[in-house]
Amino acid sequence: MSDDITFSGTFHHGEGEEPEGWVDGAPTSSTDQYCAFCATAHVGWVHPLDPAKIAYRAWGKGYTLPTFWALCERCEQLDQDRNDEAIVALMTVTNGADDVNEDIRKPLAVFRDADQGARRLEDSTDRDDFQ
Repeated sequence: MSDDITFSGTFHHGEGEEPEGWVDGAPTSSTDQYCAFCATAHVGWVHPLDPAKIAYRAWGKGYTLPTFWALCERCEQLDQDRNDEAIVALMTVTNGADDVNEDIRKPLAVFRDADQGARRLEDSTDRDDFQ
């Protein structure tokens, strides 16, 4: 990878104490979190990501995912079902995309590879605003 790396999102790398309310590199609360797939603020799940697996290349440049992705109930179910076509459609509408493969599919594949498993957020609710 070149030195030309783009970072986005929330990160917690390195040794030392985690921020208050974080466990294993990810928050335990939904406060200030948005769904990585559809951008709703009603998230119920967090997926800590392996820091060794979050770098990738797109558009000829290096990128790095955040250290976790939060998901809402609907998108967590899509993730559990591995319904990538529905996820790609949501992310395309939410984030826009010049090229679906570079802007959506690559980061989704990196997320899948780096995902260390879903954990329910402590203050989540069972509601799904999209039903």
